[in-house]
Amino acid sequence: MSIRSGIIDFDKQGDIAILTLRNPPRNRLPDPVFVDPDILYQHLHEQGLRGVILTGEGNNFCEGAAIDSNVPEDIHHRMNEGKRILDLIEESPVPVIAAINGACFGGGLEVALACHIRIVGASAMLGFPEAELGIMPGLAGTLRSVEELGYSHALPLLLSSEYVSGEKAVELGIAHYVVPRQKVLNKAFEVFGSILGDKKSKVINYIMKSALAGKRMERKAALELETKLVVELVEEQYKSQAQLQGA
Repeated sequence: MSIRSGIIDFDKQGDIAILTLRNPPRNRLPDPVFVDPDILYQHLHEQGLRGVILTGEGNNFCEGAAIDSNVPEDIHHRMNEGKRILDLIEESPVPVIAAINGACFGGGLEVALACHIRIVGASAMLGFPEAELGIMPGLAGTLRSVEELGYSHALPLLLSSEYVSGEKAVELGIAHYVVPRQKVLNKAFEVFGSILGDKKSKVINYIMKSALAGKRMERKAALELETKLVVELVEEQYKSQAQLQGA
């Protein structure tokens, strides 16, 4: 049985969670806080989970934010909470794949960029229209686009307000795979089968943790963490083999 929070439905298929953005027909974000952060955290950190697929209901992934002429008094706080939600996705202990079916604009692209792997349909369109509307991405889109694409590729995308196709998205580095639209979700499961195999959840968690540390932490601290994690796994493997031999 699925669980809903904000505009996200949480389901599970085996050890893979499926998160669906459900706000038809465009799946727009009605608010920067489009899901309860605590509920999202619980699902991403569920025991035994090995991967997450984030997709959109129907023909679109997410067409961005629902523009409202009334600016909330606590907009600064809500924007920061929205950033925290995307950080939870990026900091997930298991890989998150964005299965992008159709339009992926503005805030929707910011959500996708917080994921670790992006699969797009051949007919998908991606872009940041904010500058044309007199605003700019506000959920760390300017930062993540530079991190993912590099400064020289990210700036034209951010400033032009132009949309790119699925194939162009792969060429630029926004996406990793392009497939026919109807095969996007299947491709996500196929990718997980390829990269995860029968690896233990703990191994996946530790690799994710160390890789994120390399991105977020000072190099020396990240290296020390890597050593700590690998030693723990090696010792665990040694104990497991010793128990088998003694059985």
